Amino acid sequence: MITANNMTLVGYEAQESDFQIALMEALAKATQKYNTSVTLKPNTYMLAPIVISDAILSANCSVTDLCAVPNVLKNTKIQMNDTCYICLTDLTEGELAVYGIDPIYPEPTTILENQKAQQQAIQLTFSALKTYWLGNTAYVAGDLNNAALLPAYKKDNGQWTKILATNPAHVVISENAAGTTALQMTVTADEALAYIDQMLNAQSLSMQIVVNSAKMIWATVELFDAVMAKLQKDELYSVRQQPIENEFGNFDSFIYRDVQVIKYEHFSIAIRDLKPGTVGTINLPHRMVLTIGLPALEFPRPVESSFDTDFDRVSKRWEAGTMLTIMQPEAVSSDYYVVAY
Repeated sequence: MITANNMTLVGYEAQESDFQIALMEALAKATQKYNTSVTLKPNTYMLAPIVISDAILSANCSVTDLCAVPNVLKNTKIQMNDTCYICLTDLTEGELAVYGIDPIYPEPTTILENQKAQQQAIQLTFSALKTYWLGNTAYVAGDLNNAALLPAYKKDNGQWTKILATNPAHVVISENAAGTTALQMTVTADEALAYIDQMLNAQSLSMQIVVNSAKMIWATVELFDAVMAKLQKDELYSVRQQPIENEFGNFDSFIYRDVQVIKYEHFSIAIRDLKPGTVGTINLPHRMVLTIGLPALEFPRPVESSFDTDFDRVSKRWEAGTMLTIMQPEAVSSDYYVVAY
């Protein structure tokens, strides 16, 4: 198994019954390419990466420099609660039959509960990981193509928002400024790799000292797929496919100049939710982040299923809700990032 240091299991084993909970199953599948851990604590802390810098030496036994405590990062929280209700007297004949509900005296069944639990778990995970990438507490309804998604995107600042706040080195992807979607999507494999070359050249001195094999590029789908399509056709020189396996499944990546490039679909999907400045285009569809390691994500292990229901036997109103909590770390020093967009 290639672990790639991208999965840390805390407090349980993959075979335990937690994964019978719909939410845990959805999280396990959706977070397979993240540096993911499951914790029993609602808040976690981690040591910030040490940015390489010069030492201040003492001379003649005199100590002139005050020791700084190494930085500690606290995760911020994305917490979502998906709730809805169904009036069981409004179900169709087909729905009553499929869910095994008595048409004369309807009551919720295990089949109905299981299906709704799975649906909410998948939808919550989908929304949370889009927020993880492009969440912004300053968004207003006009920033999104679908204003109904605003409550989710305002939950927390996502990784992109946090990283840009550090003012990292920036490589411009010129196709993003094109006037139509068709022109935006003309990035070739050679151009995508050229942008990666520019990112590597734009690294800080601190980051250049770190070996490339310890670095990752978080890429949107279009840039990744352009390279992979060329690779599969021509066996592109200096690029090799690297499938990664962990406890929850496999995903594709490729290695270029010893840097691992990983495709993040939720990143690209979230971009489609943002309203572009020019009609008929996509809001910066091509984006990449070069950094040390994989994006971290933690979620607390629920003691039992976070799916709850309530049924009013008088009105026949059945309510269902699922709670999802994930944590993401703050961005570190700008020395440890290069962004392209």
